[in-house]
Amino acid sequence: MVGEGQVRERELHADVEDSSPVPDREDPRRTRVAPAGIAGFPVLELAWQTVRRQPGRYVAAMGAVAAAVMLVFIAGGLYLGLLEAMIRYPRSLPGEIVVAEAGGSATLLHSSSHLDRDAAATIRKLPGVATAYELFGRLAWLEHDGRQALVYLVGLGRQSMFGLPVHLRAGKIRPEFDEIVVDEVLAHDLRVGIGDTLRVGVVDLKIVGISGGGNAVLGTYAFVQRGALVLGGIQEPSYVFVQVGPEVTVDEMIARIDQEDGMHGMTRDQFRASNQALARQIVLPLIAIVVGIACAVGGTIVGLTLYTVTMERREEYGLMKALGLPDRAVLGAAFAQGGIATSAGVVIGLVLGWGLSLVVSIVEPRFVTTMPTWLTFAVAAGAIVAGSLASMIPVRAVARIDPALVFRV
Repeated sequence: MVGEGQVRERELHADVEDSSPVPDREDPRRTRVAPAGIAGFPVLELAWQTVRRQPGRYVAAMGAVAAAVMLVFIAGGLYLGLLEAMIRYPRSLPGEIVVAEAGGSATLLHSSSHLDRDAAATIRKLPGVATAYELFGRLAWLEHDGRQALVYLVGLGRQSMFGLPVHLRAGKIRPEFDEIVVDEVLAHDLRVGIGDTLRVGVVDLKIVGISGGGNAVLGTYAFVQRGALVLGGIQEPSYVFVQVGPEVTVDEMIARIDQEDGMHGMTRDQFRASNQALARQIVLPLIAIVVGIACAVGGTIVGLTLYTVTMERREEYGLMKALGLPDRAVLGAAFAQGGIATSAGVVIGLVLGWGLSLVVSIVEPRFVTTMPTWLTFAVAAGAIVAGSLASMIPVRAVARIDPALVFRV
């Protein structure tokens, strides 16, 4: 009866004959022409033939990598989209310095900053100030047919261009006394449009405009006439945006502002970081957990799958060693199998991540995804590193295989 080892040996010889001519056995030098394989039998080709023999297991490994990559890619895109959404409207406001109440919050969606009524006039008197614009605003709940939403109401002046929405999608950009302009995401959530009314406290406001760029995920920006805020008791500005002249630096102006009672100046970068701080504190730990779990699960599945395949074909690896195939070629073939599964999984995961992010933005516009090129490369590089570490599991198993195993019947 023919032993299992002899059957494996015949299969391997058949594979070699199909791929390239068998070298002359009488010339020992020709059997060691290439350290990467026997008679030009490449490592990648050997790995690919192994993958083709058991496609089901490698498809499972590719699926695990693709799922992990897709999850991390989407989570990273949502996190970056959240950070971008938090500062999109504040970033549209002019000024190099933002002045808030000393000890108050620099986050617009907190709205705990209340400057004195004459704060802007005081700042304009400081040497080196080019312009100073007041931002009037307050947090409020809007209601429509039992649905509620948290918004930051921005009070617009009749003639001033400061504080206007980032984009206007429909209607008019400047509301009258009993009117309001809402963001397109808020209109989608409340299922309202131009001509509908929203209740703010005990007042009904008519929607006359739909804006864009005011979605901050945790809330949205809406726009009313400043007089409506005055009637609501908001007569003091929340912030003052300052543009400095060429004769003074930003740091020097901040130092002068900080000397004024009840005022604290900050750069635009500091203001942006403050508005993103809430998202970083709440969302970043969750993103880290998701990334850690995805990497652990994906890497474990890939490692166990490759290890199982390696153990099932250990006689073939022993035969390769017995026939004189260099150890680094055998180990390279085992490692390349993991590389094939990881590479295919990364490509599939990135494509699925892009597609699913588009679906999410259509189904739920509030969740904005931002996927820059560096995020794509970072996720791909991380997946490749994790896959490489997982591929070391079968490589170590192959390294311990005894060539004499093939002769045991």
